[in-house]
Amino acid sequence: MSRRVLFVDHADWMGGAEQNLLLLMAHLDRWRFEPILAAAPASPLAQAAKAIGVETAQLRLERLRGRRGPQALRLWWQGIASLVALVRRRHADMIHSNTQRASLYAAPAARLAGVPLVWHVHDIYAKERLYCRWMSTWSAAVVAVSSAAAAPLPAGARRKLVIIPNGIDTERFRPDGGTRRRLRAELGVPEDALLIGNAGWIAPWKQVELFLEVAAYAAPALPESRFWVVGDIPDARYAGYLADLQERAACTLGDRCQFLGAREDMPAVMAALDILVHTARVEPFGRVLMEAMAAGVPVVAFADGGVPDVVRDGETGILVPPGDVARVVQAVRELGADAGRRRRMGQAGRAHVEAHCSAPAVARRMEEVYETVLAGRG
Repeated sequence: MSRRVLFVDHADWMGGAEQNLLLLMAHLDRWRFEPILAAAPASPLAQAAKAIGVETAQLRLERLRGRRGPQALRLWWQGIASLVALVRRRHADMIHSNTQRASLYAAPAARLAGVPLVWHVHDIYAKERLYCRWMSTWSAAVVAVSSAAAAPLPAGARRKLVIIPNGIDTERFRPDGGTRRRLRAELGVPEDALLIGNAGWIAPWKQVELFLEVAAYAAPALPESRFWVVGDIPDARYAGYLADLQERAACTLGDRCQFLGAREDMPAVMAALDILVHTARVEPFGRVLMEAMAAGVPVVAFADGGVPDVVRDGETGILVPPGDVARVVQAVRELGADAGRRRRMGQAGRAHVEAHCSAPAVARRMEEVYETVLAGRG
């Protein structure tokens, strides 16, 4: 008989943590573990989970930051109580908390319901020491997505810690010459052009302005190059940031740079690229790096945060010191001028992702964590 795992995620958008959770739920061995999802009402995650046959409960886990006094306590307790009721109603065997806000509700709910908690750490909590100590005490197991995400955790967490990378659907993300040609033609990029991209949220911590700087310096040495910025702002606060980026690109790169916005066809986008340049600051993991590697695309990125866990320097891509734009420009120029090296790195990246980060392989490792917790050894 399968055991029931209640996954808790509050997000209103599909970030990397949500995409990973969706893949995990899709690839769990249903003979062993039955997933149930508690998610925000009408969220993209809730809709996507329903589409793959995951039982979904839509609960409001309100933002507590900035709230004080009785109102905050009332909202917190309402969220906790709704989770406890769901655990008892569906006879869940454990709770898997996927985000920070979700954890503030899931940890006390697990304690009150008498079930173990698995804390999934997707971020680098360098300053949230109280939160990390609290979660370390209340969790039966701690799963971090990278060594960088694990590093700030207290000793209490490290005794229960397993590092498991995010999974990738290697059937969707793969080299595909036909798709590459089709999308390039659709978006006006010549088939023989060198296409260099940046993908992810468009927000200051992603440092997209550095990608545009790299593009401006690399473009003269690579006259056939074109540049894509793929993604959208996470919320309206960054509308001005996006407008500034678009204005800068128009002045320095003209029609050689395109802003594609959010895309539903990311496997096709990755297949169309020749190089992915990642300029984010202290990235906890970097899902787009794996997507590019799975598509056979070499990566140039800052050796910061969890990126060195994902990209093998000199083998699947080139890593440079954080913030060193000149070194990124040099790496892009070198790769841009050497199709053979790009091909070898792309093949190595694809092989690495298939061997270590495929969604089924990651699900098997997570199932081992669940078995350990349920056996009382967490």
